[in-house]
Parts: sequence; C-alpha cells; structure tokens
Amino acid sequence: KWDNSGVAYNVEVWKECLRVLKPGGHLLAFGGTRTYQVPLPMACTISNFHFRTYGTQPNNGSFVATIQKNGVDTAITITIAAGSAANTFLDTTNSATFAANDTWQLKLIQNGTTGASPTASSLGTYSFKITM
Repeated sequence: KWDNSGVAYNVEVWKECLRVLKPGGHLLAFGGTRTYQVPLPMACTISNFHFRTYGTQPNNGSFVATIQKNGVDTAITITIAAGSAANTFLDTTNSATFAANDTWQLKLIQNGTTGASPTASSLGTYSFKITM
C-alpha cells in the first residue's frame, strides 16, 4: 500500500489546505501514476493548465495531457507535437467547474505508439489554477 499515512484521502487535510490558500495562490500536489485521482473537498474551477516538458519529445507520436473530472475528459487539454523541443505548453482558454467531492486526475496519452502511456513525472511537470 503506497499511502500508509492516509493523507491522500483525508478530506480534512485538503479542506485545511484550501482554507489557508490565499486568493491566486498555488497548491502543488504530486501523484506517481496515470490513474491517481484527487478528491476536491470544496467546489472550485480549474483553469490555466501548464505542462513543461523536460526534453525533446519522441518523433513517433504526439503527446496529449488532459484534465479529467470524475474520470471523464474535460476541455482542458494540451497536445504536444511529435519531436517538439523542451518547452512550456499552455491551455489558458478552457476551464472546468468541479463540485465538492468531485475528483480530478491527469490523463496522459502518447499517440502513435504501442505499449503503456508515459507518466507525467517521466515527461515534465504540470500546474493549474484553482479558484473557488
């Protein structure tokens, strides 16, 4: 079991994080797999999705990062073309509204390749804005 402390699913911990978060502030939360779901204890809107790649992307397929709400794709999506150099890629147009107790997760797909899709930690870092 990866989380013996239970922090990841402790709603009170996340409520306290949101309580002390200043307007316009950022919260960094990390997950190590493609299927990590984060419960949101309060209603909010997610926007301004940024994905920073570490290096040049493979030439054999584009990479797509999508924010999901309760396991369903939202309009918040970044597509990184095959062979793209290290850069910051943005979706500052789309947003998604979440109700209390909804979950979000990052969906990663490497198009045009076979085998498992990469994890975010192997490709780069990401962030987004949460407003209440």
